[in-house]
Amino acid sequence: MSAVVYDESGTTAHLVVEPGPWGCTTHEGLLAGIERAATSRDVLAILVSGGSDFGVQADTDELAGADPGRLRHILRTMASLPEAIRMSGKPVVSAIRGRCHGPANQFQMVCDLTVAADDAVFSLGVTRGTESRALLGGQWAPRIVGEKPAREMVLLGRSHGPEAFRGFANEIVPDRHVDATAESVCEEIASLSPASQRMVKASISYGTDLLFSSMWQAVDYEVLARIEKASDSDSDAPPPPLAEVAHETISIERGPNSVQIEFANMSPRELHAALQVAESDPDIRSVILRPGGEFRPGSGREETKAWHGVLVTLRNIAKPTITVVSGEAQGAVTELCLVSDLALATPEARFGMDAVRRAAPPPAWGSQLLGRVVFERRARTMGLLGRTMDAHEAQRWGLVNWIVDGQELGSFVDWLIAECAELDPVGVQMAKAGLNFGANTAYPSMGLLNELRS
Repeated sequence: MSAVVYDESGTTAHLVVEPGPWGCTTHEGLLAGIERAATSRDVLAILVSGGSDFGVQADTDELAGADPGRLRHILRTMASLPEAIRMSGKPVVSAIRGRCHGPANQFQMVCDLTVAADDAVFSLGVTRGTESRALLGGQWAPRIVGEKPAREMVLLGRSHGPEAFRGFANEIVPDRHVDATAESVCEEIASLSPASQRMVKASISYGTDLLFSSMWQAVDYEVLARIEKASDSDSDAPPPPLAEVAHETISIERGPNSVQIEFANMSPRELHAALQVAESDPDIRSVILRPGGEFRPGSGREETKAWHGVLVTLRNIAKPTITVVSGEAQGAVTELCLVSDLALATPEARFGMDAVRRAAPPPAWGSQLLGRVVFERRARTMGLLGRTMDAHEAQRWGLVNWIVDGQELGSFVDWLIAECAELDPVGVQMAKAGLNFGANTAYPSMGLLNELRS
């Protein structure tokens, strides 16, 4: 298990994480070091670094063997560390080499500044069944690297370098320059006003600090899940089967561990019913939506409420949801892309919010989520002017994860289904709850918009 060495040199407190799995001892050492540096009058900057790998893995044996009481202590120690960083009042800089995985990556997300080697690799791995849950990583990642890249990393357990997850690093330098660059950043911090930095840090952190309440809820959820797993019984009734259906408006194809729902001019109630059954079936590990044509759910009061139910279920279903677009994606189809976890498109696809061009009510979910996914300025261009974007532009702005040629679409979807089937269902549920937390605070205003629309 990794220990932490503390050293003060001039105006910088340097915390070095020794090689080994990140466990409770690691988090306790970092917590003690951050708190010590925060109370030192001589320290103006806090620098955290590791060896050739910043953090390779969590101490899974410690977590797997813990009883609920011990598990609560371990997770609460992990959850206390981000608060200590934010409450320290001093800039915290992380220097990342090699692999930055699991809890180590969660830690660097909360640091104020990060210097990363150009060959560093970032990942969380919480859905692969081998790591601790992303107590805060799931909530933080969308705000750092964007909604769609975050869901790709958290839900699918993907790993990428700092260029792909650009928001993770402020400075990307060759490995041999990491220490010198990080120390230079700390020297620059020391030349600035400590009082101003404290105020600026508190101001910038305010929005993400609101996420801490969900982190503590995640701790309790994980402990309860451990208790329920120990006393689980087989008395629950099996879920209703999701039969394969094929007619003019909807086609449901049930695979061994997935369901693909293809639809055109179907009613929202049909889609909602299919999603609810898919949600309750433990054998279904992923849900793929294939909207066809210019699908529109209708604008009447009943249709609006039913469509709201579709989007709420899609957002909160505890399985990866993937929307596949191969043509026009106006209004409701773009909403499906925004709400689902992952999205892929053919090169011919086009996306837009055309309500203002049709004198129609604005899509409630689209209006709320567009700015979170594609950034506010671009969202206003689409929402206020009714502009469209092609598939490549949509990928560049973060609306879709992948662009796939039509001939390869089926095999690519099959590959995604197989990858989702390998994920830990509890890990997916926890990761998705964390990813959704910030965006889900918009639910009340979405409900209000729906009432105004109808």
